Amino acid sequence: MEREKEELNQKLYEAVEDELGRKGKDAKLADHLTEEIMKIREQMVDFIAREEQQAEIEEDMNTLRKALAIYTNERRDDLGYYLNAPEFKPDLFERFIEKGTILDGGQSIYRFNSGFEWKSPINYKVYQEQEKRRKKAKYQLEKKEFLKGPEVKALLKYCEEPKTITEMREYLPRYLTNYNFKKFIVNPLMRKGVIKETIPDKPTSRLQKYYSVKK
Repeated sequence: MEREKEELNQKLYEAVEDELGRKGKDAKLADHLTEEIMKIREQMVDFIAREEQQAEIEEDMNTLRKALAIYTNERRDDLGYYLNAPEFKPDLFERFIEKGTILDGGQSIYRFNSGFEWKSPINYKVYQEQEKRRKKAKYQLEKKEFLKGPEVKALLKYCEEPKTITEMREYLPRYLTNYNFKKFIVNPLMRKGVIKETIPDKPTSRLQKYYSVKK
């Protein structure tokens, strides 16, 4: 392309000299050559811009590969998510992503600052389902950790002498009703064997109380 441009420049120079020798009677050849040179120049500018964009995309991809190279476990769940996926890195997202678009079918497309577009293999609806599962798992873990925590240990200490559900709930006011307190606190502790009923053969008795057992 550069050689073609130079050849046209030479022809233009010769044509201009020729026209000057003929006192400018016919400038069509010079105009045609000038137009062709401008077209080649525009093509070269566009080609250079594409080369620079390609280099920028390759640099982005290499940086992302290096950042994610430590995550080698490719096992996935039924939704297509990696079981041991890396945590979301907002610094990488802000550095590389210009914007994200969610299509009608839930497919997500991300546009990189370099102009490259990437379509996520997981759509937004699947992401919402995965988020629901993640929040549920987080809640279950928090409940499990709470049952090991200092508040429940204090409750067990308090229940060394038998207490009613109401007394227990008032001591540890985590839930507003006796039903939820029994479901989420007392029942799990009974399954662990650290709390027992005073009337085990009548679990719904109004006289029922609960006491802690040292294991």
